[in-house]
Amino acid sequence: MYADKFFAYIASAVCHGIAERCLTVDGAPLPFCARCAGLYTGAFISLIFICVKKRSAGDFLPRPFVICAALCMAPLILDGLTSYAGLRGSDNLTRLLTGMPYGAALPFFMILANNFKPEPNGEPKTIIRIWEYMILLSIAAAAGAVLYAGWINRRAASMFICAGAVALFCLFFYMLINLIPFISSKYFKRTAAALSPFILFFVLNAARAAFGF
Repeated sequence: MYADKFFAYIASAVCHGIAERCLTVDGAPLPFCARCAGLYTGAFISLIFICVKKRSAGDFLPRPFVICAALCMAPLILDGLTSYAGLRGSDNLTRLLTGMPYGAALPFFMILANNFKPEPNGEPKTIIRIWEYMILLSIAAAAGAVLYAGWINRRAASMFICAGAVALFCLFFYMLINLIPFISSKYFKRTAAALSPFILFFVLNAARAAFGF
Protein backbone atom coordinates (compact mmCIF):
# COMPACT_ATOMS: atom_id res chain seq x y z
CA MET A 1 0.00 0.00 0.00
CA TYR A 2 1.11 3.53 -0.76
CA ALA A 3 0.45 4.67 2.81
CA ASP A 4 2.82 2.08 4.23
CA LYS A 5 5.53 3.05 1.71
CA PHE A 6 5.05 6.72 2.62
CA PHE A 7 5.42 6.01 6.35
CA ALA A 8 8.48 3.87 5.70
CA TYR A 9 9.94 6.64 3.53
CA ILE A 10 9.65 9.21 6.31
CA ALA A 11 10.94 6.80 8.94
CA SER A 12 13.97 5.81 6.86
CA ALA A 13 15.07 9.45 6.74
CA VAL A 14 15.06 10.07 10.49
CA CYS A 15 15.40 6.64 12.13
CA HIS A 16 17.73 3.67 11.65
CA GLY A 17 14.73 1.33 11.68
CA ILE A 18 16.66 -1.73 12.88
CA ALA A 19 13.98 -4.42 13.03
CA GLU A 20 14.89 -5.86 16.43
CA ARG A 21 14.71 -2.38 17.95
CA CYS A 22 11.24 -1.70 16.55
CA LEU A 23 7.98 -2.53 18.26
CA THR A 24 5.91 -5.23 16.59
CA VAL A 25 2.31 -4.40 15.71
CA ASP A 26 0.02 -6.71 13.70
CA GLY A 27 2.88 -9.18 13.40
CA ALA A 28 5.31 -6.76 11.72
CA PRO A 29 7.79 -4.19 13.04
CA LEU A 30 6.88 -0.52 12.94
CA PRO A 31 9.03 1.62 10.60
CA PHE A 32 10.40 3.56 13.60
CA CYS A 33 12.55 2.12 16.39
CA ALA A 34 11.04 2.07 19.88
CA ARG A 35 13.01 5.13 21.01
CA CYS A 36 11.98 7.25 18.00
CA ALA A 37 8.40 5.97 18.26
CA GLY A 38 8.28 7.17 21.86
CA LEU A 39 9.97 10.48 21.11
CA TYR A 40 7.78 11.46 18.15
CA THR A 41 4.58 10.25 19.81
CA GLY A 42 5.34 12.24 22.97
CA ALA A 43 6.20 15.31 20.90
CA PHE A 44 3.00 15.05 18.88
CA ILE A 45 0.88 14.85 22.03
CA SER A 46 2.51 18.01 23.41
CA LEU A 47 2.20 19.84 20.09
CA ILE A 48 -1.51 19.04 19.97
CA PHE A 49 -1.83 20.43 23.52
CA ILE A 50 0.05 23.61 22.56
CA CYS A 51 -2.14 24.17 19.50
CA VAL A 52 -5.42 23.46 21.31
CA LYS A 53 -4.50 25.74 24.22
CA LYS A 54 -3.06 28.39 21.83
CA ARG A 55 0.25 28.56 23.67
CA SER A 56 2.59 28.78 20.66
CA ALA A 57 3.41 32.44 21.39
CA GLY A 58 4.54 31.78 24.96
CA ASP A 59 8.03 32.98 25.80
CA PHE A 60 8.46 31.72 29.36
CA LEU A 61 8.56 28.38 31.16
CA PRO A 62 8.05 28.13 34.95
CA ARG A 63 11.00 26.77 36.90
CA PRO A 64 9.16 23.70 38.33
CA PHE A 65 8.36 22.58 34.78
CA VAL A 66 11.94 23.11 33.59
CA ILE A 67 13.31 21.02 36.47
CA CYS A 68 10.73 18.27 36.02
CA ALA A 69 11.14 18.19 32.23
CA ALA A 70 14.94 18.08 32.51
CA LEU A 71 14.70 15.12 34.89
CA CYS A 72 12.30 13.39 32.49
CA MET A 73 14.59 13.99 29.51
CA ALA A 74 17.75 12.77 31.23
CA PRO A 75 16.94 9.01 31.11
CA LEU A 76 16.87 8.95 27.29
CA ILE A 77 20.28 10.62 27.14
CA LEU A 78 21.72 8.23 29.72
CA ASP A 79 20.15 5.17 28.12
CA GLY A 80 21.37 6.15 24.67
CA LEU A 81 24.90 7.04 25.72
CA THR A 82 25.46 3.99 27.94
CA SER A 83 23.97 1.51 25.47
CA TYR A 84 25.85 2.92 22.47
CA ALA A 85 29.07 2.93 24.50
CA GLY A 86 28.53 -0.75 25.30
CA LEU A 87 28.38 -0.17 29.04
CA ARG A 88 24.98 -1.83 29.35
CA GLY A 89 22.24 -3.30 27.26
CA SER A 90 18.87 -1.76 26.52
CA ASP A 91 15.52 -3.12 25.39
CA ASN A 92 12.55 -1.80 23.48
CA LEU A 93 10.48 -1.13 26.58
CA THR A 94 13.28 1.01 28.04
CA ARG A 95 13.74 2.83 24.73
CA LEU A 96 10.01 3.54 24.51
CA LEU A 97 9.70 4.65 28.14
CA THR A 98 12.66 7.03 27.88
CA GLY A 99 11.59 8.38 24.49
CA MET A 100 8.04 9.35 25.51
CA PRO A 101 8.84 11.91 28.27
CA TYR A 102 11.76 13.31 26.26
CA GLY A 103 9.50 13.91 23.27
CA ALA A 104 6.72 15.34 25.43
CA ALA A 105 9.08 17.98 26.87
CA LEU A 106 11.02 18.87 23.72
CA PRO A 107 8.41 21.09 21.94
CA PHE A 108 8.14 23.39 24.97
CA PHE A 109 11.87 24.09 24.95
CA MET A 110 11.87 24.57 21.17
CA ILE A 111 9.03 27.11 21.39
CA LEU A 112 10.81 28.89 24.22
CA ALA A 113 13.97 29.09 22.08
CA ASN A 114 11.92 30.44 19.17
CA ASN A 115 10.03 33.09 21.18
CA PHE A 116 12.51 34.01 23.89
CA LYS A 117 13.16 37.69 24.49
CA PRO A 118 15.15 39.36 27.28
CA GLU A 119 11.96 41.04 28.43
CA PRO A 120 8.70 39.01 28.53
CA ASN A 121 6.17 40.27 25.98
CA GLY A 122 3.12 39.59 28.10
CA GLU A 123 2.16 36.44 26.23
CA PRO A 124 0.92 33.51 28.34
CA LYS A 125 3.42 30.87 29.36
CA THR A 126 3.72 27.90 27.02
CA ILE A 127 2.91 25.70 29.97
CA ILE A 128 1.34 27.25 33.07
CA ARG A 129 1.07 24.58 35.76
CA ILE A 130 3.16 21.49 36.39
CA TRP A 131 0.04 19.30 36.43
CA GLU A 132 -0.49 20.10 32.75
CA TYR A 133 2.79 18.37 31.99
CA MET A 134 1.82 15.49 34.28
CA ILE A 135 -1.36 15.02 32.24
CA LEU A 136 0.66 15.02 29.02
CA LEU A 137 3.02 12.43 30.48
CA SER A 138 0.04 10.29 31.49
CA ILE A 139 -1.40 10.47 27.98
CA ALA A 140 2.02 9.66 26.54
CA ALA A 141 2.34 6.69 28.92
CA ALA A 142 -1.08 5.41 27.85
CA ALA A 143 -0.11 5.79 24.18
CA GLY A 144 3.13 3.95 24.91
CA ALA A 145 1.25 1.10 26.57
CA VAL A 146 -1.03 0.80 23.55
CA LEU A 147 1.96 0.74 21.19
CA TYR A 148 3.96 -1.74 23.26
CA ALA A 149 1.02 -4.11 23.68
CA GLY A 150 0.13 -3.82 19.98
CA TRP A 151 -3.44 -2.74 20.75
CA ILE A 152 -3.59 -0.55 17.65
CA ASN A 153 -3.65 -0.97 13.91
CA ARG A 154 -0.11 -0.87 12.49
CA ARG A 155 -0.99 1.74 9.88
CA ALA A 156 -2.66 3.97 12.47
CA ALA A 157 0.38 3.70 14.75
CA SER A 158 2.74 4.53 11.87
CA MET A 159 0.60 7.49 10.85
CA PHE A 160 0.57 8.93 14.39
CA ILE A 161 4.34 8.57 14.81
CA CYS A 162 5.00 10.04 11.35
CA ALA A 163 2.72 12.98 12.16
CA GLY A 164 4.82 13.63 15.24
CA ALA A 165 8.05 13.50 13.24
CA VAL A 166 6.75 15.86 10.56
CA ALA A 167 5.27 18.28 13.11
CA LEU A 168 8.48 18.37 15.16
CA PHE A 169 10.61 19.06 12.10
CA CYS A 170 8.15 21.74 10.96
CA LEU A 171 8.66 23.47 14.30
CA PHE A 172 12.43 23.08 13.98
CA PHE A 173 12.51 24.65 10.51
CA TYR A 174 10.15 27.43 11.60
CA MET A 175 12.69 28.25 14.31
CA LEU A 176 15.49 28.38 11.71
CA ILE A 177 13.48 30.50 9.28
CA ASN A 178 12.65 32.95 12.09
CA LEU A 179 16.37 33.62 12.42
CA ILE A 180 16.51 35.07 8.90
CA PRO A 181 16.08 38.83 9.48
CA PHE A 182 14.75 39.86 6.06
CA ILE A 183 11.84 37.38 6.03
CA SER A 184 8.86 38.97 7.73
CA SER A 185 5.88 37.26 6.09
CA LYS A 186 4.27 34.78 8.49
CA TYR A 187 2.56 33.07 5.56
CA PHE A 188 5.90 32.48 3.85
CA LYS A 189 7.49 31.25 7.07
CA ARG A 190 4.71 28.77 7.76
CA THR A 191 4.63 27.51 4.17
CA ALA A 192 8.40 27.10 4.07
CA ALA A 193 8.40 25.36 7.46
CA ALA A 194 5.66 22.97 6.30
CA LEU A 195 7.58 22.03 3.13
CA SER A 196 11.09 21.90 4.60
CA PRO A 197 10.75 18.54 6.42
CA PHE A 198 9.77 16.78 3.19
CA ILE A 199 12.72 18.33 1.38
CA LEU A 200 14.95 17.13 4.22
CA PHE A 201 13.46 13.62 4.07
CA PHE A 202 14.09 13.51 0.31
CA VAL A 203 17.70 14.68 0.69
CA LEU A 204 18.45 12.22 3.51
CA ASN A 205 16.91 9.28 1.67
CA ALA A 206 18.75 10.21 -1.51
CA ALA A 207 22.02 10.41 0.44
CA ARG A 208 21.37 7.03 2.02
CA ALA A 209 20.69 5.49 -1.38
CA ALA A 210 23.80 7.08 -2.89
CA PHE A 211 26.26 6.42 -0.07
CA GLY A 212 24.71 3.41 1.64
CA PHE A 213 24.50 4.69 5.20
